[in-house]
Parts: sequence; structure tokens; C-alpha cells
Amino acid sequence: MEENPDLNFFRKICLRFIILIYLSLFAMAAISSIYLLKNAMQQPPVSAVVFFKYILLVIVFSLLFLRAFFAVSLRIEKIRAFATSTRNFKWLFGISALLAIGANFGWFDQTAIKRIHIPAEQLIILVLLALFAFGTDWFLNSVFPVQEETEEEAEHADLN
Repeated sequence: MEENPDLNFFRKICLRFIILIYLSLFAMAAISSIYLLKNAMQQPPVSAVVFFKYILLVIVFSLLFLRAFFAVSLRIEKIRAFATSTRNFKWLFGISALLAIGANFGWFDQTAIKRIHIPAEQLIILVLLALFAFGTDWFLNSVFPVQEETEEEAEHADLN
């Protein structure tokens, strides 16, 4: 329940802005997953893989939403949990943007007849999300550095 004394007004504003953006992203992702699950359930026969995929997506995005929701309080332990939860999103959005750009250039064409087209708006959104994710990861790591566990600490924890 301790607040970070190093957080000045500007950092608090930036942190809350980042958290609110992620909060809206996670809410939209959870709602989209629920919608896709509902559509999948209406088309018999329902594949177990499809069912569990959407159930897991709903659970994951709901948990991420809760982590972001609690991080709005700016308590150190909540922000650390939020930062570790969002750490891999830079790679997710970065790889998605690269794959979308590659698909637009025809890198994945199997035949010359059918070409994958991704709208420019979608490409721009993916690139902006990737830049946002990399920037927020850098910001969160500068405010709350990652505490890597050394081998000695891990061995000591295993002995206890």
C-alpha cells in the first residue's frame, strides 16, 4: 500500500494515461472475445479447441483488465503487477505489425491468384499500438525497474 515517492506529477499523469489506454484495450479485447465466443457457440458443432480458445481469451483479457483497473490507484505493488502483465505486449504488437506489413507486400502469398490485403487503417493502428507498447514498456521499466532474481537468490528461496 505504499506509494512511490519518486513519482512526480508528470510521471503520475503519464502512468495513469498509459493505464487507462491499456484498460480500454483490455476491455475491448474481452468484449470482442465474448462476442466471438457467442458466435462460435451458435454454429454447431462447436469444436472444443475453438470453445477453449475463446474461453481462455475471455479469462486472460478479464484478468489483465482487473490488473490495469487496480493499477489506477498507483500503488507500487499494483503497478509492478501491471507492468509485468504488459511486458510482452510490445512483442505481440510488434510481430503483428510486421506480419501485417509482410502480408500486404505479398510475403505470404501461396498463389498469385489470391492476395492478402490488409487495409492501411489497420496497418497504421497496429504500428501505433506497437510503438505505444514499446514506449510504455520503456517508461514502466524506467519508473519501476525489473528486479531480476539472481541464481543465488533463487537457490536460497528453494532452500527455504
